[in-house]
Amino acid sequence: FDNDECKPASLPINSSEKLSNKMSSSRFIRSPEPMHWNAVKHLLRYLRGTATRRLEYKRDAESEIVGYCDADWGSDPDERKSTSGYIFLAQGGAISWSCKKQPTVALSTCEAEYMAVSAAVQEASWWRGISTLFGSNQPIEIRCDNQSCIAIAKNGGYNPRTKHIDIRHHYIRDSLEQGVVKLEYVSTDNQIADGLTKPLQRTKLEENRSSMGITSTSGGVLNWK
Repeated sequence: FDNDECKPASLPINSSEKLSNKMSSSRFIRSPEPMHWNAVKHLLRYLRGTATRRLEYKRDAESEIVGYCDADWGSDPDERKSTSGYIFLAQGGAISWSCKKQPTVALSTCEAEYMAVSAAVQEASWWRGISTLFGSNQPIEIRCDNQSCIAIAKNGGYNPRTKHIDIRHHYIRDSLEQGVVKLEYVSTDNQIADGLTKPLQRTKLEENRSSMGITSTSGGVLNWK
């Protein structure tokens, strides 16, 4: 690509840019247009500027697994589907993460967040199984920045405003009751998964990267301090 001498970019994508299907690079690999090529070149410039960054884990950091999940409601301007994102941390660094478009259209911000929590609980259930092998029976904490979503998950009663939510997502309640996970509120300012669902301004992006354990230290891809 002849990008060895390119000027590094501080952001993977312009925070003010709203990409549609017509502009989504990964969905138009077979028949790209100039706009897709420009987006890819910008991403390569970002990778150029972050080539020295590493995931770092610390022996004296929190050993319990903690998850963060978030959603960007209706972020797809073509299908109006939302984006789910989650990340799990342990020993000061990220151990798993995901960013996916939701399979169905959410009718509210709360529903989009609830579907994101559903995906995070599935991942947390797997990590809980791993934790039990090491003698830990503590539920995996998942932090969400939508209080209505948390209230719905903890309230097992009938709610006419959410009866349309696919029943498969209500297994969150079973996971809470069985002690597999626990849901806690976190402010949007401290929501580490925010950058997995939407473009961020440079300062916020750098804060999130630091919280994920991504540093500029030298060494291999992973560092253990």
